[in-house]
Amino acid sequence: MEIKSVNSKKAFTLLELIVVIAIIGLLATLVLVMTGPAKSRSRDERRLTDIKNITTALELYKQNNNGLYPTTLAVVPGSPLSDSAVIYLASMPHDPNYSANNTGTDYVYKQLNNGVSYTLYFSLEKQASAYTSGLNVAAPGSLISACTDSCVANASPYSCTTASSTCSSLGYSCGAPVDPCNHTLSCGTCSGSTDTCSAYVCKCGSAPACSGMTDTCTTGSCYCGGGSTTCSATTSDACTAGVCKCGGASACSAWQTCTTGSCAQDSYTKLLLHFDNSTLDSSVNNKTVTDYSTVDNATTYKFGAHSRYFNGTYFKLSADSDFDFGTNDFTIDLWFYKTSTQTWQCLLSNYDNTNGSNYMNFYLTNGSGKVAWDDRVTGGPGENYLVGNSVLSTNAWYHLAVVRYNGTSTLYINGVPQNGTGTVHANNNLAYNHWIYSGYQYGDATTYLRGYMDELRISKGIARWTATFTTSTAAY
Repeated sequence: MEIKSVNSKKAFTLLELIVVIAIIGLLATLVLVMTGPAKSRSRDERRLTDIKNITTALELYKQNNNGLYPTTLAVVPGSPLSDSAVIYLASMPHDPNYSANNTGTDYVYKQLNNGVSYTLYFSLEKQASAYTSGLNVAAPGSLISACTDSCVANASPYSCTTASSTCSSLGYSCGAPVDPCNHTLSCGTCSGSTDTCSAYVCKCGSAPACSGMTDTCTTGSCYCGGGSTTCSATTSDACTAGVCKCGGASACSAWQTCTTGSCAQDSYTKLLLHFDNSTLDSSVNNKTVTDYSTVDNATTYKFGAHSRYFNGTYFKLSADSDFDFGTNDFTIDLWFYKTSTQTWQCLLSNYDNTNGSNYMNFYLTNGSGKVAWDDRVTGGPGENYLVGNSVLSTNAWYHLAVVRYNGTSTLYINGVPQNGTGTVHANNNLAYNHWIYSGYQYGDATTYLRGYMDELRISKGIARWTATFTTSTAAY
């Protein structure tokens, strides 16, 4: 008799096992496919919440900081957005996919227009409402889709396809095409102080952007205010809004130096008398003037509100090496208003009374009354005797100057060189070390000056003019 077990079971065949495993794999795949979009949407929702929180914090920051947005945002996870007094966002968020090893796309903030505005870039994995999948940008009061021209999501995180197409729709046209859509751009559209985008940097021609003493780039060169204007480092210290300045004020005159933001007489000026109700020396040398009854006048003057009236009166200065010109360049100039037809009148004289053959005289000649210059040295090459072209009219202001340049002396009247009669010899060594007189030649009572004088200046070591010039329209 055969006995059979009632508990015996038939085992799965290999084919049955394969079918079961396939079904389990299919079910797992379906679960992943169904949950993936949900995770993307969840991350996008977090991103939009983050951006809203950041933009709200930025507006609060602006209210407390003179209407300006911050220069940068904290990038360390958990760092707050704050200033010295207030915390506006307790913890600065990062993109959900951003990792500590600096991979993936993060939120990128860029201040614009020195804090007046900003852009805040972020990316979405899916299209959501008004936002596109890919790069979007938040700005004050709005969230808009960004980088629709030449920027594509083909790098980490984004880059523009070529160096010349750097998201121009966002106002960028120069800068390395990186991260995202050129957000690190510092110079923006090349203009004003630059005219060239070279190696992603705005330049003026091939040089750096114009700055300091220039502010405008014209055809590859830097100028102040365009055209061909350049600021002198002697008379100015900055170019501001197209104008050369010294310390924020107008640039100094050609005979001045801009020093620590102020205009001062240059070192060539050894004596400067404005005659503004005094005979004080306005040069840096502060020479002492001894006055012999010259009179302040407040009705007839060239500049300021005063001049000095001479009528049988004079002043003098002590002997000084600053008035010993040697064989170097020099300039003596002044404004004179003649009131008398007397012919022999002394404007300025350095006369060696111990030796009548040594002298320098700037005067109106005896006989004709024309402007003249005369210098002589005992044992020198000869007398330099220069005479102007015409007699000065009474009751009119004239600018008178004598200039020695490279050994040759020239007379100027109202900026015009004179070619009247006279004899010019080689360069005399004018180093007398004697008193300087104005209004009178020492020892000769027939030489008193009759008229008004303004802006007397003696310059040593420089020929202020070497050809026809336009006289100054203001005090020195």
